[in-house]
Amino acid sequence: MAVQDYLSVAVWLEYVQFAIGLMGEEGGIERVRSVFEKALTSCGLHVTQGVSIWEAYREFEMAIYMGLMAQAIGADAAVQDRDSANRQKEKVKSLFKRQLRVPLYDMNGTFEEYKEFVAECNEPVDKNIEHQYKKAFDQLNQRKDFEAALMTSDPPHLEEYRSYLAFEKKHGDPARVQCLFERAIQENCLAGDLWLQYLEYLDSDLKIANIVLAVYERAVRNCPWTVAIWQRYMVALERTEAEDGKVQDVFNRALNSGLTQAADYVATWLIYIDYLRRRISWDGEDEADRRLRTDAVRNAFAKAHEQLTEFFGDKADPSAQVVKYWAFFEAFYCKRMDEARKLWNEKIMQLGHGREASFWLEFYQFERVFGDENHCRKVLLKGVHTASDFPEMIVEELKNFERYYGTLESYDSSMEKCEAQMERVRERREKAAGKELQAAKKQGKPAAAKPGQQKPVAPKQKGAAAAPSAQNQKRLTAVLQQHTQSVEKANQRKAPAGRMEEQENGSGASAAAPGPDEASMVDSEGFKVPGFCAPKKAPKRAANDTEQDDGEGADKRRAWEPEVKKPRVDEAVRNQQTVFVSNLAFSTDEEQVKAAFHRASISGLVEVRLVGKRGNRSRGYGYVEFDNEASAMQALSIDRTMVEGRPMFVSVCRPDGEREKVFHFSTELEKSKLFISNLPFTITKEALNTIFEPYGPLKDVRMVTYRNGKPKGLAYVEYATEEAAQQAILKCNGLLIGDREIAVAISNPPKRKEPGFRKDDDETPEMRMYLGASVEELGPRGRGRSQVQLLPRSLSVKATPALAAGQTAQPAKMSNDDFRKMLLK
Repeated sequence: MAVQDYLSVAVWLEYVQFAIGLMGEEGGIERVRSVFEKALTSCGLHVTQGVSIWEAYREFEMAIYMGLMAQAIGADAAVQDRDSANRQKEKVKSLFKRQLRVPLYDMNGTFEEYKEFVAECNEPVDKNIEHQYKKAFDQLNQRKDFEAALMTSDPPHLEEYRSYLAFEKKHGDPARVQCLFERAIQENCLAGDLWLQYLEYLDSDLKIANIVLAVYERAVRNCPWTVAIWQRYMVALERTEAEDGKVQDVFNRALNSGLTQAADYVATWLIYIDYLRRRISWDGEDEADRRLRTDAVRNAFAKAHEQLTEFFGDKADPSAQVVKYWAFFEAFYCKRMDEARKLWNEKIMQLGHGREASFWLEFYQFERVFGDENHCRKVLLKGVHTASDFPEMIVEELKNFERYYGTLESYDSSMEKCEAQMERVRERREKAAGKELQAAKKQGKPAAAKPGQQKPVAPKQKGAAAAPSAQNQKRLTAVLQQHTQSVEKANQRKAPAGRMEEQENGSGASAAAPGPDEASMVDSEGFKVPGFCAPKKAPKRAANDTEQDDGEGADKRRAWEPEVKKPRVDEAVRNQQTVFVSNLAFSTDEEQVKAAFHRASISGLVEVRLVGKRGNRSRGYGYVEFDNEASAMQALSIDRTMVEGRPMFVSVCRPDGEREKVFHFSTELEKSKLFISNLPFTITKEALNTIFEPYGPLKDVRMVTYRNGKPKGLAYVEYATEEAAQQAILKCNGLLIGDREIAVAISNPPKRKEPGFRKDDDETPEMRMYLGASVEELGPRGRGRSQVQLLPRSLSVKATPALAAGQTAQPAKMSNDDFRKMLLK
């Protein structure tokens, strides 16, 4: 029924009018009164609109009273008629009394009507009713400010309702609090947190089963995505001792309600398993029933683990809550420690957690509670040999265990095994560090490395054999100097005497290029043999020359000096201070990129390097380096800023080995973000702000564009709260903007395909056109028409179908070349 979904005074009045129309039937008057009483229970406490129900009820009773009075006034009126009129008069007075005890708008008018009514009946005003009226009027004055805030604010008034509810809860009238919750729900039916507050209040204060469960049913119908409501619903059913079939039905509906997160499935399964476990009577005498219910719990554990693994993989339950609970159930309740150990080994350790020291320590604690000393020692020793992250923690715990429970022999044996394993761990770490160091040396080049290339740094692990970078630099410098000296000696042995004298005297001719006579010599038989050009000697430096001169002097020094890498900022630090820019126009230069960052007031810009620059064109991407990490993080905020009519993408700079295509936006369900489609191409971001801002504070508005900056007619609007997004859906979905009717929905984009994904063979052209792809006719053997055909066209012969009997061959279609040859004849 409509009156059971949401609180609506108008709907109740329509219902009452319908019931009054059937008043002539047998029992019609009592049926109308029953409807009125239900209406008063539902919305009689509505401060602003409840007076309409009260007045309609009084008018109905007054009409009956006036009819009875007309029959009782005559001289021939029976005593029974007068008694009926008096009873009806008491009903009218009772309605006045009930209404004047409730704080409602226009209370003073109701009190005046009451005084007129008792005056007509020649009766005094009831002092008790007058006292209740004054008390209710004071309560109304306390609520007027809250009602005024609701009237003056924009819908859906969620914050105003929250303040109002806090006031009503403080005064502790459950009926009034429930009525106000219903008013708030009527305008915020998609606000999951509001439903949760309402349900929590009903569970803790009202505790009337039929009312509470009816509200739960409405809540899951309005907000099926709120997993907490489903969980509370199952607990409420258990609290009210509902049938097993009802709880199972709600549980199945929860699983099929469209939950998107693995954590939601885990929480829902755990609530249901709690319910199944609590149904078991461990002290009861019915062994068959206990065995049946125990098997039901085990089946639930197994099905939960299977479903989570199927839907979300091994990472569905990262902390293994379900299997740990299962193992606890077997060990504590069923006394099946062997089965519990099997669960730990097969479903936790062998499925990805065996290399984590924290899980081995939990297993050890589990054995300490339910197992014995031998199994505790076995778990710790196995953990030392298996854990790869922090085996030292397990070694320390094993030492403590042997200290408390072990003998000298067991202590020596355990420590010997631990030391042997830790030695192997140190060797593995040293090898890993050595490999990373070699990779770092291979990546190191004399020229400046690209900002996207980061030198791998060996992790600082115990036993790692990574040498300091300063020593590596010093050793490389010594090798280069030794190589240079050997080259100089070889050249001095084979160079002409005059050339050697010039080098020793340091004359200016030594800086000139070698002549023909100097570059070659003639042997005894008259054949020319190539000579060796001596390396250029460094010119004498003036005392006031700086260490890092530039220009021609620097170029000359580089010609003869071995290049020694100067100390520079670590590559990891440079990467953190650098951002990657892309989607630039090929004509964009460094100055235009710098200007974009300067306009955003981002300081500390050191350099802009565009990659692959040829002439005045680049490849459309590059790197922007800053002198501090804070400026680089601030630069990410101007992502998609327009530069030369194209949105410039700004992202984090990653090394080449770690760089991968990353989608910058979420692909999960975001309940506070809206997806708007079918927008006019002329709409602006400011216009979207104006349209969607009335429904709540906005966090971001993003227009979706092509890479050239032209709009796609799509946008994302993100609110600060889920409630604001839900209100925007209700108000704006189907809104007409210009000549387009926009569609507004919760942002839930499809999952992006993994690399290497191939479309199915049965995908139709219509499906490809729907996805935005062009439908191209395929050539022979399924190849596209754009591929090169290895057979020359002059030799390719198209198959012609055979002609049926009596069928004439159609003339072949002529090409443009055929027409041209025909005209040139």
